[in-house]
Amino acid sequence: MTRRRHPARFAAFRRLSALGLVGLLATATPAWAAATVPPVVALTSEPALAALIWAQNPDVRQAAFAERQSLADLRRSELFPNPLVDVGQLSLPTGLGFMPEGTNLFHAPAQYVGVTQPVDFTKRPLRQARAQYGVRLAHWQTLDMHKQRTADLLAVVGRLAISQLRLQLWHEQTVVVQELVRLSALTAKEGFTAPLDHEKLLLEQGRLQTLADLARITREQARNDWAMLTLTQAPELQSGEAERIMDRLAHLPVQWPDPTVQLDHLPQRRMLELQRSQAGVDLAIAKQLWVPDVGVRVAYTFDTLPGNIPHSLAWSVSGPIPVFQAGEAETIDAQARSEAYTVALQAQASTTAFNEANIRQRATLLSQGLVTLRSERLPAARATLARLQTALTARGIPLTDFIQVRRTYLDLEGVRVDLLEQLHTALVDYRRLLAWQLPDPLLSPAAKEAP
Repeated sequence: MTRRRHPARFAAFRRLSALGLVGLLATATPAWAAATVPPVVALTSEPALAALIWAQNPDVRQAAFAERQSLADLRRSELFPNPLVDVGQLSLPTGLGFMPEGTNLFHAPAQYVGVTQPVDFTKRPLRQARAQYGVRLAHWQTLDMHKQRTADLLAVVGRLAISQLRLQLWHEQTVVVQELVRLSALTAKEGFTAPLDHEKLLLEQGRLQTLADLARITREQARNDWAMLTLTQAPELQSGEAERIMDRLAHLPVQWPDPTVQLDHLPQRRMLELQRSQAGVDLAIAKQLWVPDVGVRVAYTFDTLPGNIPHSLAWSVSGPIPVFQAGEAETIDAQARSEAYTVALQAQASTTAFNEANIRQRATLLSQGLVTLRSERLPAARATLARLQTALTARGIPLTDFIQVRRTYLDLEGVRVDLLEQLHTALVDYRRLLAWQLPDPLLSPAAKEAP
């Protein structure tokens, strides 16, 4: 049995569906484009994020505690070792036949007291220098940890914004596809569209819902990373905040800093230099190990037997003889570490320059692509969409053509989000690679006391 088609009814239904869908598709602009949002400076300000990391991040606080502990090591190296005191008795009788008349086992003819002071003639200044390098090394380790965690938080802010943008984008497309599914179901009942077209739309709807679920998972992971970094709850981004955040975070600097100047202030480079200096001090200490650490002893003795000299003083010097160990193993170890740090410094300079140039080129290309997409391709897609909307209203083109162009336009919006994400990643990598100037209040107390 064939279904009878009524031309007038079909024309009215087609025009009503086309006009309704045109209104839906034409007005389904991204929600974040027209929303009024509060200021988002706090989430895009590096000083604000750096202050939050300094106050809340567990790794940074642990590094700051280690820096204070290094001050204790420095103080310990400046102190002399405590003297040793020994007290005893001499010439104790061992039998009754040897004891003088009128004495017993508790009457010793001589008592003494001695004081021994350990003395380091050559290695004490070197150990102090090593402790000073340790304080400076701990300070730069704190700054490096702070820089890395600030970059991590900056990346998390970008992931929060990007996941929100993608979620909004998939939501916009899902709304369109849901309306298409509803209209295709109606037209299929009337016999105006094939059932296969309805099934295609159902598959597309499932694809968009899966993409939206992935965006939600990414957002929740970013929120968890925020909590791990700051021990605070991640902020809730509104519809328009994500777009403004990415516009601020992905802003390409007008002038890139000179990498040769920045290289001298890299915490990684300073740490390698200090570790090499420590290895040099260890080498100097190892070469002085053949000089023993001695102890100078002064003693007083009270003796009742010698007669006219009951009070006497004595002195002595004691120390190990470097026969079997004279610092050979320590010398080899210190030389190996010093050479390793020298090679690491050379490699670090080369790799940093290469990575800096690569990141700069990548960010420049991404910025140019984003500018081209915003200034040329997206406006052209909007203009084409407007012309097809007019043609569809006049029933000059099939509805499927308009739907395809609308999907292409939304795909371009997705490409724009991808470019924003990659550009933000490149800029975070640049900040992770090169150091930036930290505000003075963020400097730890140990840094100001370090030599």
